[in-house]
Amino acid sequence: WQIAGGKGVYVLGPSLVSTGERATLLYAAEIDKQWDIHAVTCGDEGPLEAKAITFDAAVDVKPAGAWDAKTSTLWLTWESNRTGNRRIFASGP
Repeated sequence: WQIAGGKGVYVLGPSLVSTGERATLLYAAEIDKQWDIHAVTCGDEGPLEAKAITFDAAVDVKPAGAWDAKTSTLWLTWESNRTGNRRIFASGP
């Protein structure tokens, strides 16, 4: 299965997180000269549709995730220069 790719698309830093009975693939992708974080859930039937997680004009790369089984929540971190300096950002519910 191809999750991302094609002309003008570059993928960086894939990270796989176990999310219960499935897994979620996190990755940074440059699409049309814009770097954002994307996620795709994968199971026995293969990958579902990839979704962009960040939508910022800054460069968002190096995603990592942690699954909270008690709340069924995927916590995300990534590196971005959206403040002018490279910093770690986090996202949750």
